[in-house]
Amino acid sequence: MSRRPVDRCATTAAAVAAVMAAVMSAAACSGASSTRHVVMTVRPSSGLLDSSVSVSSTGLVPGARVTVTASARDLHGVTWTSSARFVASSTGRLTLDDVSHGGSYTGRDPMGLFDLMAPPAAAAASTPVFISPASGYTVTLHTVVNGRTVASATTRRDSGAAGIISRQLRPATSGIYGELALAFGKKGLQAMIIESVIPELEQEANALLARMTDNRMHLKLETQRDTRQGNTIETLDIKIADELGTRSYELFSGGEAFRANFALRVGLSKLVARRAGARVQLLVVDEGFGTQDAEGLERLVEAIKAIQDDFEKVLVITHVPEMKEVFPVRIDVRKTPRGSVFQIV
Repeated sequence: MSRRPVDRCATTAAAVAAVMAAVMSAAACSGASSTRHVVMTVRPSSGLLDSSVSVSSTGLVPGARVTVTASARDLHGVTWTSSARFVASSTGRLTLDDVSHGGSYTGRDPMGLFDLMAPPAAAAASTPVFISPASGYTVTLHTVVNGRTVASATTRRDSGAAGIISRQLRPATSGIYGELALAFGKKGLQAMIIESVIPELEQEANALLARMTDNRMHLKLETQRDTRQGNTIETLDIKIADELGTRSYELFSGGEAFRANFALRVGLSKLVARRAGARVQLLVVDEGFGTQDAEGLERLVEAIKAIQDDFEKVLVITHVPEMKEVFPVRIDVRKTPRGSVFQIV
Protein backbone atom coordinates (compact mmCIF):
# COMPACT_ATOMS: atom_id res chain seq x y z
CA MET A 1 0.00 0.00 0.00
CA SER A 2 1.49 3.32 -1.06
CA ARG A 3 1.33 6.45 1.00
CA ARG A 4 0.25 9.78 -0.45
CA PRO A 5 2.84 12.52 0.02
CA VAL A 6 1.83 15.26 2.53
CA ASP A 7 2.55 18.93 1.96
CA ARG A 8 3.69 19.85 5.47
CA CYS A 9 3.75 23.61 4.71
CA ALA A 10 0.17 23.54 3.49
CA THR A 11 -0.88 21.54 6.54
CA THR A 12 0.84 23.97 8.90
CA ALA A 13 -0.69 26.97 7.11
CA ALA A 14 -4.13 25.41 7.32
CA ALA A 15 -3.70 24.72 11.02
CA VAL A 16 -2.60 28.28 11.69
CA ALA A 17 -5.51 29.61 9.68
CA ALA A 18 -7.90 27.43 11.64
CA VAL A 19 -6.47 28.62 14.96
CA MET A 20 -6.66 32.28 13.86
CA ALA A 21 -10.23 31.83 12.72
CA ALA A 22 -11.11 30.28 16.06
CA VAL A 23 -9.45 33.12 17.96
CA MET A 24 -11.19 35.76 15.86
CA SER A 25 -14.49 34.00 16.26
CA ALA A 26 -14.02 33.79 20.03
CA ALA A 27 -13.04 37.44 20.19
CA ALA A 28 -16.04 38.42 18.13
CA CYS A 29 -18.30 36.40 20.35
CA SER A 30 -16.69 37.85 23.46
CA GLY A 31 -16.98 41.39 22.15
CA ALA A 32 -20.55 40.83 21.14
CA SER A 33 -21.44 39.34 24.50
CA SER A 34 -19.98 42.35 26.31
CA THR A 35 -21.72 44.99 24.21
CA ARG A 36 -24.64 43.75 22.13
CA HIS A 37 -26.97 43.31 25.08
CA VAL A 38 -26.01 46.47 27.00
CA VAL A 39 -29.08 48.58 27.67
CA MET A 40 -29.02 52.00 29.30
CA THR A 41 -32.22 53.06 31.05
CA VAL A 42 -33.11 56.53 32.36
CA ARG A 43 -36.24 57.14 34.42
CA PRO A 44 -38.05 59.42 34.12
CA SER A 45 -37.32 60.35 30.53
CA SER A 46 -38.27 63.92 31.39
CA GLY A 47 -38.87 65.91 34.55
CA LEU A 48 -38.37 69.22 36.30
CA LEU A 49 -34.88 70.61 36.85
CA ASP A 50 -34.78 69.60 40.51
CA SER A 51 -36.32 66.12 40.13
CA SER A 52 -34.28 62.99 40.81
CA VAL A 53 -33.22 60.72 37.95
CA SER A 54 -32.54 56.97 38.02
CA VAL A 55 -29.91 55.72 35.54
CA SER A 56 -28.86 52.08 35.05
CA SER A 57 -26.94 49.96 32.52
CA THR A 58 -27.47 46.21 32.16
CA GLY A 59 -25.89 43.46 30.06
CA LEU A 60 -22.31 44.35 30.96
CA VAL A 61 -19.53 41.85 31.59
CA PRO A 62 -19.41 41.24 35.36
CA GLY A 63 -16.53 43.18 36.91
CA ALA A 64 -16.02 45.34 33.80
CA ARG A 65 -14.68 48.85 34.31
CA VAL A 66 -17.28 51.21 32.93
CA THR A 67 -17.40 54.98 32.51
CA VAL A 68 -20.71 56.82 32.41
CA THR A 69 -20.67 60.31 30.89
CA ALA A 70 -23.23 63.11 30.82
CA SER A 71 -23.41 66.24 28.69
CA ALA A 72 -25.78 69.17 28.19
CA ARG A 73 -25.78 72.58 26.52
CA ASP A 74 -26.47 75.73 28.50
CA LEU A 75 -28.25 78.90 27.41
CA HIS A 76 -25.13 80.13 25.56
CA GLY A 77 -24.57 76.87 23.67
CA VAL A 78 -21.61 75.80 25.81
CA THR A 79 -21.45 72.04 26.36
CA TRP A 80 -21.03 71.01 29.99
CA THR A 81 -19.83 67.49 30.78
CA SER A 82 -19.25 65.12 33.67
CA SER A 83 -18.16 61.51 34.11
CA ALA A 84 -17.98 58.76 36.70
CA ARG A 85 -16.16 55.43 36.72
CA PHE A 86 -17.86 52.28 38.00
CA VAL A 87 -17.31 48.53 38.21
CA ALA A 88 -20.14 46.37 36.87
CA SER A 89 -21.75 44.08 39.44
CA SER A 90 -21.65 40.28 39.38
CA THR A 91 -24.86 40.40 37.35
CA GLY A 92 -23.38 42.84 34.80
CA ARG A 93 -25.36 45.81 36.06
CA LEU A 94 -24.55 49.29 37.34
CA THR A 95 -26.58 52.27 38.52
CA LEU A 96 -25.71 55.80 39.57
CA ASP A 97 -26.47 54.68 43.12
CA ASP A 98 -23.23 52.67 42.98
CA VAL A 99 -19.90 54.00 44.25
CA SER A 100 -17.94 56.06 41.73
CA HIS A 101 -14.22 55.32 41.68
CA GLY A 102 -13.22 58.49 39.85
CA GLY A 103 -14.18 61.13 37.33
CA SER A 104 -16.15 64.23 38.33
CA TYR A 105 -16.71 62.81 41.81
CA THR A 106 -15.90 59.81 43.97
CA GLY A 107 -18.11 57.97 46.38
CA ARG A 108 -21.87 57.52 46.26
CA ASP A 109 -23.85 60.40 44.73
CA PRO A 110 -26.90 59.36 42.66
CA MET A 111 -27.21 62.86 41.12
CA GLY A 112 -23.49 63.58 40.89
CA LEU A 113 -23.38 63.36 37.09
CA PHE A 114 -26.15 65.96 36.83
CA ASP A 115 -25.05 68.29 39.62
CA LEU A 116 -21.30 68.34 38.85
CA MET A 117 -21.21 68.99 35.12
CA ALA A 118 -18.51 71.53 34.22
CA PRO A 119 -17.78 73.65 31.15
CA PRO A 120 -14.58 73.32 29.08
CA ALA A 121 -11.56 74.94 30.71
CA ALA A 122 -11.50 77.65 28.04
CA ALA A 123 -15.07 78.68 28.88
CA ALA A 124 -14.93 78.28 32.67
CA ALA A 125 -14.08 81.93 33.34
CA SER A 126 -16.86 83.35 31.16
CA THR A 127 -19.53 80.78 32.12
CA PRO A 128 -18.93 79.79 35.76
CA VAL A 129 -22.61 78.88 36.31
CA PHE A 130 -24.85 76.64 34.20
CA ILE A 131 -27.75 78.79 33.00
CA SER A 132 -30.61 76.70 31.67
CA PRO A 133 -32.46 77.74 28.53
CA ALA A 134 -36.00 78.90 29.29
CA SER A 135 -37.42 75.81 27.63
CA GLY A 136 -35.16 73.44 29.57
CA TYR A 137 -32.40 71.22 28.22
CA THR A 138 -31.54 67.62 27.31
CA VAL A 139 -28.90 65.57 29.14
CA THR A 140 -27.23 62.92 26.99
CA LEU A 141 -25.72 59.93 28.82
CA HIS A 142 -23.29 57.33 27.48
CA THR A 143 -22.09 54.00 28.84
CA VAL A 144 -18.45 53.60 27.77
CA VAL A 145 -16.37 50.39 27.91
CA ASN A 146 -12.72 50.35 26.80
CA GLY A 147 -13.11 53.77 25.23
CA ARG A 148 -16.15 52.75 23.15
CA THR A 149 -19.74 53.85 23.68
CA VAL A 150 -21.86 50.73 24.09
CA ALA A 151 -25.17 52.30 25.10
CA SER A 152 -26.76 55.76 25.27
CA ALA A 153 -29.86 57.43 26.64
CA THR A 154 -31.27 60.92 27.17
CA THR A 155 -33.44 62.68 29.69
CA ARG A 156 -35.16 66.01 29.47
CA ARG A 157 -34.81 68.60 32.25
CA ASP A 158 -37.68 71.08 32.08
CA SER A 159 -37.97 74.42 33.84
CA GLY A 160 -41.75 74.23 33.92
CA ALA A 161 -44.69 71.87 33.62
CA ALA A 162 -48.42 71.99 33.19
CA GLY A 163 -50.01 73.86 36.08
CA ILE A 164 -46.69 75.38 37.20
CA ILE A 165 -46.14 79.10 36.74
CA SER A 166 -42.56 80.45 36.60
CA ARG A 167 -41.99 83.99 37.81
CA GLN A 168 -38.86 86.03 38.45
CA LEU A 169 -38.51 86.80 42.15
CA ARG A 170 -37.09 90.10 43.33
CA PRO A 171 -36.13 91.19 46.84
CA ALA A 172 -39.01 92.90 48.60
CA THR A 173 -38.44 96.65 48.94
CA SER A 174 -41.82 97.84 50.17
CA GLY A 175 -44.77 96.74 52.26
CA ILE A 176 -44.57 94.33 55.16
CA TYR A 177 -42.08 92.04 53.37
CA GLY A 178 -39.82 94.97 52.59
CA GLU A 179 -39.89 96.03 56.23
CA LEU A 180 -39.03 92.50 57.36
CA ALA A 181 -36.18 92.25 54.81
CA LEU A 182 -34.76 95.53 56.11
CA ALA A 183 -35.24 94.58 59.77
CA PHE A 184 -33.42 91.25 59.45
CA GLY A 185 -30.80 92.49 56.97
CA LYS A 186 -27.33 93.78 57.74
CA LYS A 187 -28.71 97.28 58.29
CA GLY A 188 -31.37 96.08 60.72
CA LEU A 189 -31.02 93.77 63.72
CA GLN A 190 -27.48 92.79 62.77
CA ALA A 191 -26.35 96.42 62.88
CA MET A 192 -28.20 97.00 66.16
CA ILE A 193 -26.51 94.00 67.81
CA ILE A 194 -23.08 95.08 66.62
CA GLU A 195 -23.66 98.67 67.72
CA SER A 196 -24.67 97.51 71.20
CA VAL A 197 -21.60 95.29 71.51
CA ILE A 198 -18.97 97.73 70.21
CA PRO A 199 -18.75 100.03 73.29
CA GLU A 200 -18.40 97.09 75.67
CA LEU A 201 -15.77 95.45 73.48
CA GLU A 202 -13.82 98.70 73.18
CA GLN A 203 -13.85 99.10 76.95
CA GLU A 204 -12.54 95.59 77.58
CA ALA A 205 -9.84 95.86 74.89
CA ASN A 206 -8.66 99.32 75.89
CA ALA A 207 -8.36 98.35 79.56
CA LEU A 208 -5.95 95.57 78.58
CA LEU A 209 -4.19 97.63 75.90
CA ALA A 210 -3.50 100.40 78.45
CA ARG A 211 -1.72 97.90 80.71
CA MET A 212 0.49 96.70 77.86
CA THR A 213 1.45 100.16 76.54
CA ASP A 214 1.55 102.31 79.71
CA ASN A 215 -1.56 104.12 78.45
CA ARG A 216 0.13 105.07 75.16
CA MET A 217 -2.31 103.28 72.85
CA HIS A 218 -6.08 103.44 72.56
CA LEU A 219 -8.27 101.73 69.95
CA LYS A 220 -11.65 102.53 68.48
CA LEU A 221 -13.94 100.37 66.31
CA GLU A 222 -15.72 102.21 63.50
CA THR A 223 -18.77 100.55 61.98
CA GLN A 224 -19.58 103.10 59.28
CA ARG A 225 -17.54 104.80 56.59
CA ASP A 226 -18.30 107.62 54.16
CA THR A 227 -17.63 106.87 50.51
CA ARG A 228 -16.38 109.24 47.84
CA GLN A 229 -19.86 109.25 46.34
CA GLY A 230 -21.23 110.72 49.57
CA ASN A 231 -22.86 107.51 50.76
CA THR A 232 -22.41 105.76 54.10
CA ILE A 233 -21.55 102.06 54.11
CA GLU A 234 -21.35 99.46 56.85
CA THR A 235 -17.80 98.44 57.79
CA LEU A 236 -15.64 97.41 60.72
CA ASP A 237 -12.38 99.33 60.86
CA ILE A 238 -9.89 99.34 63.73
CA LYS A 239 -8.40 102.74 64.46
CA ILE A 240 -5.52 103.01 66.93
CA ALA A 241 -4.36 106.23 68.55
CA ASP A 242 -0.91 106.81 70.08
CA GLU A 243 1.39 109.80 70.63
CA LEU A 244 1.81 110.18 66.86
CA GLY A 245 -1.93 110.38 66.10
CA THR A 246 -4.71 108.06 64.95
CA ARG A 247 -4.01 105.52 62.22
CA SER A 248 -5.49 102.32 60.80
CA TYR A 249 -4.54 99.02 62.42
CA GLU A 250 -2.73 97.94 59.24
CA LEU A 251 -0.23 100.82 59.53
CA PHE A 252 1.22 99.75 62.89
CA SER A 253 4.32 97.61 63.33
CA GLY A 254 4.12 93.90 64.09
CA GLY A 255 4.67 94.32 67.82
CA GLU A 256 2.14 97.13 68.21
CA ALA A 257 -0.42 95.38 66.01
CA PHE A 258 -0.02 92.20 68.04
CA ARG A 259 -0.80 94.05 71.27
CA ALA A 260 -3.97 95.55 69.80
CA ASN A 261 -4.89 92.16 68.33
CA PHE A 262 -4.29 90.43 71.66
CA ALA A 263 -6.38 93.02 73.55
CA LEU A 264 -9.29 92.64 71.13
CA ARG A 265 -9.25 88.85 71.18
CA VAL A 266 -9.17 88.63 74.97
CA GLY A 267 -11.82 91.31 75.25
CA LEU A 268 -14.07 89.50 72.78
CA SER A 269 -13.63 86.19 74.62
CA LYS A 270 -14.60 87.74 77.94
CA LEU A 271 -17.53 89.58 76.37
CA VAL A 272 -18.97 86.44 74.74
CA ALA A 273 -18.54 84.44 77.95
CA ARG A 274 -20.19 87.12 80.04
CA ARG A 275 -23.17 87.40 77.70
CA ALA A 276 -23.53 83.61 77.75
CA GLY A 277 -23.53 83.64 81.54
CA ALA A 278 -20.39 81.51 81.67
CA ARG A 279 -16.71 81.85 82.37
CA VAL A 280 -13.92 81.25 79.87
CA GLN A 281 -12.01 78.32 81.36
CA LEU A 282 -8.92 78.37 79.15
CA LEU A 283 -6.97 81.18 77.46
CA VAL A 284 -4.40 80.06 74.87
CA VAL A 285 -1.81 82.58 73.66
CA ASP A 286 0.04 81.07 70.69
CA GLU A 287 3.25 82.89 69.70
CA GLY A 288 3.47 86.59 68.81
CA PHE A 289 6.09 87.30 71.47
CA GLY A 290 8.88 87.38 68.92
CA THR A 291 7.51 90.66 67.55
CA GLN A 292 7.98 92.44 70.89
CA ASP A 293 10.99 94.40 72.08
CA ALA A 294 12.21 93.94 75.66
CA GLU A 295 9.82 96.54 77.08
CA GLY A 296 6.87 95.30 75.02
CA LEU A 297 7.58 91.73 76.10
CA GLU A 298 7.66 92.73 79.76
CA ARG A 299 4.38 94.62 79.51
CA LEU A 300 2.71 91.77 77.63
CA VAL A 301 3.69 89.34 80.36
CA GLU A 302 2.38 91.78 82.97
CA ALA A 303 -0.93 91.98 81.10
CA ILE A 304 -1.25 88.20 80.97
CA LYS A 305 -0.56 87.95 84.70
CA ALA A 306 -3.05 90.73 85.39
CA ILE A 307 -5.89 88.87 83.69
CA GLN A 308 -4.95 85.35 84.80
CA ASP A 309 -7.55 85.39 87.55
CA ASP A 310 -10.25 85.78 84.90
CA PHE A 311 -9.45 82.32 83.55
CA GLU A 312 -9.14 78.85 85.02
CA LYS A 313 -5.96 78.21 83.03
CA VAL A 314 -3.68 80.32 80.83
CA LEU A 315 -1.53 78.44 78.31
CA VAL A 316 1.26 80.38 76.61
CA ILE A 317 2.99 78.79 73.60
CA THR A 318 6.30 80.34 72.58
CA HIS A 319 9.83 79.73 71.33
CA VAL A 320 11.23 82.89 72.92
CA PRO A 321 13.86 81.84 75.52
CA GLU A 322 13.16 84.85 77.78
CA MET A 323 9.62 83.59 78.36
CA LYS A 324 10.71 80.34 79.99
CA GLU A 325 11.24 81.74 83.46
CA VAL A 326 8.34 84.18 83.77
CA PHE A 327 5.59 81.67 84.54
CA PRO A 328 5.49 79.33 87.56
CA VAL A 329 4.79 76.12 85.61
CA ARG A 330 6.40 75.23 82.30
CA ILE A 331 5.97 72.35 79.84
CA ASP A 332 9.15 71.82 77.84
CA VAL A 333 8.71 69.97 74.55
CA ARG A 334 11.83 68.53 72.91
CA LYS A 335 12.18 66.83 69.56
CA THR A 336 14.17 63.57 69.59
CA PRO A 337 14.95 60.93 66.92
CA ARG A 338 12.14 58.84 68.40
CA GLY A 339 9.64 61.66 68.42
CA SER A 340 8.71 64.62 70.63
CA VAL A 341 8.84 64.30 74.42
CA PHE A 342 7.68 66.72 77.08
CA GLN A 343 8.64 67.49 80.64
CA ILE A 344 6.75 69.51 83.24
CA VAL A 345 9.10 71.87 85.07
